[in-house]
Amino acid sequence: MKFKVRILITVFIACILLLANAYGFHAVGNGNDERLAMIQNESIAQLDRLQEYFYEGNRVFNIYPDYELKYPNWYAGVYIDDDLKAVVVVTDTSSEITNLIKTVTQNEQITIERKIYSFNQMLDAIKNLWDYEDSPYHFTYHLDEMNNTVVVTIDATLTEIDKSEAIASISAKAIIADVLTFRYGDVDVVPDLITRPGSGISNSTLNTSGSAGYRARHYTNFSYVYGFVSAGHVIGMGDNVTQSGSTTIVGVGSSDVHSNPYTGQSVPQHLKSRLLDINFIQNSGSHTASNQIRGLTTNHASYTGTVFQNMDVSMTGRHNSSSGKVTTASTNNTNMRDYAIAGYTRQGGDSGGIVYGANVPGAGHPVLGTHSGATSDGAWFSKASNAEAIFGIYPN
Repeated sequence: MKFKVRILITVFIACILLLANAYGFHAVGNGNDERLAMIQNESIAQLDRLQEYFYEGNRVFNIYPDYELKYPNWYAGVYIDDDLKAVVVVTDTSSEITNLIKTVTQNEQITIERKIYSFNQMLDAIKNLWDYEDSPYHFTYHLDEMNNTVVVTIDATLTEIDKSEAIASISAKAIIADVLTFRYGDVDVVPDLITRPGSGISNSTLNTSGSAGYRARHYTNFSYVYGFVSAGHVIGMGDNVTQSGSTTIVGVGSSDVHSNPYTGQSVPQHLKSRLLDINFIQNSGSHTASNQIRGLTTNHASYTGTVFQNMDVSMTGRHNSSSGKVTTASTNNTNMRDYAIAGYTRQGGDSGGIVYGANVPGAGHPVLGTHSGATSDGAWFSKASNAEAIFGIYPN
């Protein structure tokens, strides 16, 4: 499977939290867990084939990260249903289109749904909101492919007059107002950072603590350096990193890869820095990071996976190891872009922890990202595919 540069709103899938609760579905487990994981992985493979068809045939034009992307006008998105089966959403259900989808995905029985708005129309609305950085109102926005809409969350603490004015101004900015769905809620992302020593990793320079993410390699100065990643708001450039309960330095925060969306700091300076909350920690001395996920007997894979709406993901940090459904595959606000939101359990100190997919026999768990923070909507995580595409950081 190839993993290409995807834009902020690449389509995404997932498994259902209700199924996770009903079947005890985690990344690894009993035979029923493995059967469900196989169903989900095959669904992801089918939808990845469709994405490869778009990209490899130059049917998608993308100037990253400016959103100058156009899919075929019949395309309206994808997701995974409650049975973990792939669903393709279209605006045209003619035999020509449906036969094409069945051929490309290699599934004659794939579910095809007809909706009103094309993916292009929803992307245009999001691009316009992305450019609305001078808005006097705080809001977040994300694409909901299952419901064929762009969901805009407005600060619930606004007065009724301000709420009405916010809806009017945002609708005008989006141009195609009917594609938007408004709701009220918490719009400020709070980083899950703690300032006490404990398990996981500690920043001995700033006396802050977080979690180790995935083992990684980074290409710089014509060679690879090795280490692991964590959250950029936990580990800064040149900061010394120790293991929990130890004063031994295991790594040092990179001086050429650092991005913290909460402060706006980024090295190198880049518009794309808003896509990430990351720092690469280079191994110190003889220290070698492991790719075996804490609490599991399995490793993470040496490749990044694609995040899809409704897929089941797991997060392992210093405090929690839990699973949940991806409710939003790509969400944005004025400071952060192309983050995913999931329903896994987390708390302060889990920042930087690995987010991963269901185990693929012989390969491991696809690396999806690192935990960053949370709103009332759920846990936000920064995508590993963006770290790979932008900074050249690869799971190892």
